[in-house]
Amino acid sequence: MMHRVLEVSGPMRTFKISDISIPKASLHGKLVTGCLILLGLSLFLACILLSTIGADYRRAKLSYENLKFYQSVIAAANAVSAERGPTNTLLGGNFLSSSDAWARLQTFRNASDEKLETVIQISKPITQITSTPILNSKSELQKARNAVDKELAIDFNSRTLPSIQEPIDRMFRAVDAIMPLINATALNSNGPQGDFVDEALIGQKLFEIREYAGRIGSILTPYIAMQKSISNSDQAKIEQIRGRITQLWELTKPYLLRYPSLLDKVNDVELKFFGEGINLINTLQSQGITGRFLFSTQTMTDAIVPTFLPLEVIRVSYLNLMATQSSNNLASASAYLFAIVFLVCIVISINIILMIWTQRVIFVPLLLAKEAIIALSEDREIDDKRNDHTGREINDVFRAISILQGRLIERRNLTQELKMHALTDGLTGLLNRRAFDELGNGHVFFSHVGLNVGLIVIDIDNFKSINDSLGHPTGDIVLRSLADTLRAHVRSSDLIIRHGGEEFAIVMSEVSLEQLKASADKLRAAVETSKISISDGNEISITASFGVSIGERLGAKWLEVINQADKALYLAKHAGRNCVRSIQ
Repeated sequence: MMHRVLEVSGPMRTFKISDISIPKASLHGKLVTGCLILLGLSLFLACILLSTIGADYRRAKLSYENLKFYQSVIAAANAVSAERGPTNTLLGGNFLSSSDAWARLQTFRNASDEKLETVIQISKPITQITSTPILNSKSELQKARNAVDKELAIDFNSRTLPSIQEPIDRMFRAVDAIMPLINATALNSNGPQGDFVDEALIGQKLFEIREYAGRIGSILTPYIAMQKSISNSDQAKIEQIRGRITQLWELTKPYLLRYPSLLDKVNDVELKFFGEGINLINTLQSQGITGRFLFSTQTMTDAIVPTFLPLEVIRVSYLNLMATQSSNNLASASAYLFAIVFLVCIVISINIILMIWTQRVIFVPLLLAKEAIIALSEDREIDDKRNDHTGREINDVFRAISILQGRLIERRNLTQELKMHALTDGLTGLLNRRAFDELGNGHVFFSHVGLNVGLIVIDIDNFKSINDSLGHPTGDIVLRSLADTLRAHVRSSDLIIRHGGEEFAIVMSEVSLEQLKASADKLRAAVETSKISISDGNEISITASFGVSIGERLGAKWLEVINQADKALYLAKHAGRNCVRSIQ
């Protein structure tokens, strides 16, 4: 009886494979026995290799399916949102049930029902996504329709401003009910490996621009119908929504401009929506001051809805591009899986035909290939230790593994870079509100920030008057200038965040409340004394109010820190602005 130990050195550790006891026999018998053992081990390694490549294929397939599902969710949400158009028309007058306006509303309702049902049917095989938000949206939509039908059953002369606003608010809730599913599918559509980082979120932003624009029209509808002046609160709400639309477009536009096929569609959006559509909204707002509108709800809807079409076109086109890329990835994964299966068959055939020679030329390299694949799956570096006599086919395997390693490293670096972009404000280059929230969630990007922190919340005094009197471009210059001033007067380890609009935040690690107040006052003075050059060559000055607090930056304690700082900022505003306050 013979007992032998075969040692195979891998990139990270050494394997010892003990041969089974082989009785003395003919050379042919030994060769057959050794070949069978080698074949069995080769089959084992092939299964591991195919399992790894098969997992990549399944991930690509799941990413493709999730992206297609996301498209259907966005289409359903857009259909529900678009249903408000004919609804607004009918709320502004008396229409016969046989009129075109009623027929148009029924057409839009049928479209909403069809697309919601499509989402429910698609969601059934996708077990990780719940259809509850769709069911909630259907329920809210039915309630809204009931409220609309009830209001339409009343003679127009008997309707009031609040009675018209109530069904419109319910229509808003129907869209709001589906938003959680949009958020969930936007993340799921990236796939387990994040194949399309941020792409689905861009599609979501395009939908939100369309939805916000529609909401402005719906806010105006009751006032146009009743020929009443717009309330101050709704005027402010419209301004806030317009600002959000502009912000979303500025965040989205650079992504769209990467694709030549979308350039004309970007121009259409800016010409029709941001040109004609926004101008129409401005006109309606001006008329809303006195309540003497030159539009009816029908003419307003007929005028403004076509300006939304470029937004829908570019959203659909953009998501179709992403679906095409995902489909191409799936096709590549399928081809790669087939190539690996084919290569494994060749390797097994060579093992059988070449017998002892295959043990040296194929068996050991396959073990190394298996270990290299496992190392890649565990995100470890691989070390190519093939012998100089490895055959061409195995060299192809290692070449493919080397390419795969390079692509995985490239993808990992790109993913980290894009994730960082997702945490950055496009106007100022500072961290954004999302980063502010992730800080309290213990995000890995902020592992260098201590547990005990000081928070400074900053709000530019009378910023709205700057936008109103000097224009939004000047407002943007002010925001960038303030960002530069803050950068120049804090430590490199401090985090500067644009919290939203004209509000900023600074997070400092391991500081006392007195140190924090002193830093805030230093910043206040720097802001007050800085001069800001605007486009016409003039200079302006600004002041800001500061609220400070200290505490832990994780979980509920982080929320308490934020709450304390906001309260302090409120005190600073009411103390005459351009000052620092705390309540601790």
